[in-house]
Amino acid sequence: MKILSAVAGLIGILGGALGIWVYFSDAGAPDENQAQLFVESYYRTAPGSPSDSWNMTTASYRDQALVGGLDGYTQYWGGMRSVTVDDFGLSMDPLREGWWKARVSFRDNSGKVTRPYFQFQLVCSWQAKLPWNHCDSDHVLLNKVRQYNPAEFE
Repeated sequence: MKILSAVAGLIGILGGALGIWVYFSDAGAPDENQAQLFVESYYRTAPGSPSDSWNMTTASYRDQALVGGLDGYTQYWGGMRSVTVDDFGLSMDPLREGWWKARVSFRDNSGKVTRPYFQFQLVCSWQAKLPWNHCDSDHVLLNKVRQYNPAEFE
């Protein structure tokens, strides 16, 4: 087993050096614990260090018109004092299978609190597909976010 692991690692290193990535496993999506850890970390990071939370998103998320690039993203998060996440779980939206949901509490710099519900599509980064990694919260990226009304799915 160690020899197989070493060969797979060597192939991965050589593939990376050549710009070719061979996926040894389908890392899929994070489990509920890893997804929750990621979402909580993302929102804990964003107000104080938006450039770090920006790096926790996919190119697809960054290209969304509502984000406004890194400048708009940084400006938005600069207006937030703190963010907390609760009521985390799997979304029941039949059109968004595999998405997660949570209620997110935003406290802006004036002290105003809003508590909308969001759905999240999370994906595993390419590093999670290497044989020595898995899709833990360090290898998850935010791909899509959608605000929703939970009454839609009751």
